[in-house]
Amino acid sequence: MDFGYDDDGIEDGMIQLVIGATYDDVNHFRVVLQQYVIQEAFDILKIKNEKTRVTAVCKAPGCTWRVHASAVDEDKGVKHSTTFMIKSYNPKHASYKVQPFYMKLYRARMLALEMNQGSPKDSYSYLLAYGRMVLAKMPGSLFKIQYQEMRDLSGNPIFKRVFVSFKACVSGFVKGCKPLIGVDGCHLKGRYRGILLSAVSYDGNNEIFPVTYVVVEVECKDSCLFFLECLYEALGMITDDMALTFMLDKQKMPSLEYSLIHTKDDVSDIYTRTSSQQVNQDSCLGSTSG
Repeated sequence: MDFGYDDDGIEDGMIQLVIGATYDDVNHFRVVLQQYVIQEAFDILKIKNEKTRVTAVCKAPGCTWRVHASAVDEDKGVKHSTTFMIKSYNPKHASYKVQPFYMKLYRARMLALEMNQGSPKDSYSYLLAYGRMVLAKMPGSLFKIQYQEMRDLSGNPIFKRVFVSFKACVSGFVKGCKPLIGVDGCHLKGRYRGILLSAVSYDGNNEIFPVTYVVVEVECKDSCLFFLECLYEALGMITDDMALTFMLDKQKMPSLEYSLIHTKDDVSDIYTRTSSQQVNQDSCLGSTSG
């Protein structure tokens, strides 16, 4: 580390401040002090910052770190020497604690994630490639994506919804799970928001078994109907005599309940009826194919 001076107070590759250390002039001392602060990662406040004296303290509340340097007379009779010397120094950081701003740390974290994983905006462009891979690697799976309506067809399509159903999950549900489908949703907290709806069941060990999932813009009748129509298509191996029971949160998901009741108007092969049974304030809807 070279600051353009003969002696920078470096010992074992580290800058050291000690009482009696001398510097060529005030600028030399200021440079060394600045580099020492960077090295030790703390902030200072210069109480005095003059040509003949510099006094600095740690900026942290209650901290006792302090350094004072001033010009000295090297030879007797010389009243205006430019040589600077540290006259007093307290190296202890009592009660010192770094408290960076939360948003600064958050932005740094987001920048690091974007550098390592890519931006959320760019990830949407990989959806079609992901869908083709799912269908190629797992034949019989279902992948459907919808875009928002656009007046100008020359621009890039804008994502609206995506439904994903893996063949292995559907086969496992039909062959090894109870005829029960629980549907629930949660809000996505990322930059572009949305709702994640998932359909799950119970396997033979009474463990939760994933069936399908969908990402929609909001929970409304249109998006819920899209989910149910895709779910019906994914469960194509369901026989006519197999009855299913749907369980959902009646208070949180009224749109999905409405879609279940009125699905028969849009998909003629599904017949639904509302069950009066309540389970933990959930609405259970039984359905049979017919």
